[in-house]
Amino acid sequence: MKSNWLPVFCLVAVVGGFPLISLGHIEYTDPKLGTASFFTKFSMLPPNEIGDTLAGIFGSLAFLAAIAALIMQSAELSAQRQELSRQADESQKRNEFLHQQSVENSIFEMLRTHNQVVNGLDLLAKDDGRPVATGRDCFSSFYKTMSRAYRKKRKGHDDEVARFYASTVLWNEHGNDLGHYFRLLYNSFRFISETDKELQYKYGRLFRAQLSDPELLLIYYNCLSEKGKTFLNYAVEFEIFDNLPVSKILDQSHLTLVPRAAFGGNDLHETSQNTKGSSQAPKAVKKERRP
Repeated sequence: MKSNWLPVFCLVAVVGGFPLISLGHIEYTDPKLGTASFFTKFSMLPPNEIGDTLAGIFGSLAFLAAIAALIMQSAELSAQRQELSRQADESQKRNEFLHQQSVENSIFEMLRTHNQVVNGLDLLAKDDGRPVATGRDCFSSFYKTMSRAYRKKRKGHDDEVARFYASTVLWNEHGNDLGHYFRLLYNSFRFISETDKELQYKYGRLFRAQLSDPELLLIYYNCLSEKGKTFLNYAVEFEIFDNLPVSKILDQSHLTLVPRAAFGGNDLHETSQNTKGSSQAPKAVKKERRP
């Protein structure tokens, strides 16, 4: 921090010294001394008058010095405020950067855990225990299980009963794997939803891009179940079903059970609805296609 004392000192010196120098060049006419300068006449004054004169001069100089001190102090305080403001801005930026870095690290850790959970899945044959599917391929088997149960029950019951039955069968057979998967997915999107808007869009897209078609189908029907309906808000917020393969949906009428906003720019959804001419179909909104 630079000090501004030098310009102030020069100003005081000029303001205080100039009158003294000027007085030294003024000549006075005295009956006793004749023509003499101010300082000559001053030296001949009685001691008490010299003291009074010096007191007036130095009093004025002291007043000027006090003004100079106030100016210097004001300048230093202003510089200190500017420095503190700059430090506060830097501290805020540093805290924001650290917070964003912490959030991003947490999201990447969730992505890593998500992939670990998916890659750790395996389906074994009931008779000999041989592997039937592993990793992400398990979701295709999960959805086939649900589809068979739905179509079997649908032959003699209404759609809602068939969907409930298919969901029950799926959870009875694979609930241990799916429970962990859906809980992690829910908490991951909830965490992203609570971050800044810029990070929501960026990492919501990134997380959504990890989901395969069979995963999206299972997530879709999980949103229609009692256990998974709380995830529907995040499905709408992040347009989870933007890439949902609607041609593989159990029944096209099911597309009206989820708000249109959850489909984002899914053109297949619009095509299927226009083909069926369903009066319940939500109004299509054209949006940019997202990954």
